[in-house]
Amino acid sequence: MHQRSAPSVYHGRGLIARLSARLRRRPELPRMFALVREDDADGTEFVAWGMALPDGRAVTFGRGNIGEWSSPAGAARRMFADLRWL
Repeated sequence: MHQRSAPSVYHGRGLIARLSARLRRRPELPRMFALVREDDADGTEFVAWGMALPDGRAVTFGRGNIGEWSSPAGAARRMFADLRWL
């Protein structure tokens, strides 16, 4: 009768490299931000809410407008606002 052997367990150096590669392939999650303008006289003015997408682009929405941008920083520059990560 043929006896089955227990499955082997791999303890080589490649294990850490394979796990690291798997974690790098995991997509990033979208991240929320706010765009605001600071004014000495009026305080902080809300401009828009935004979401940074996993591919680096951004979407903003606020005051009846929706925008698509190449990056969150690009949206802040074009809207003359400060970027605040939430």
